[in-house]
Amino acid sequence: ETRYCERYLDLIMNHDVQEKFIKKAKIISYLRNLFNALGFLEVQTPMMKMIAGGTTAEPF
Repeated sequence: ETRYCERYLDLIMNHDVQEKFIKKAKIISYLRNLFNALGFLEVQTPMMKMIAGGTTAEPF
């Protein structure tokens, strides 16, 4: 649990975790560059919806 709460320490101490983060970043960068070269446009859309969930949910 501590590993996830203090992620920066996990990244400093655990070489395997560092490699996974680096690999993920390289894959995302490669795909972003590929799609840009193919003429795709990257957009970010809001995901806020008024759907009851968590503590705001009410029983039927």
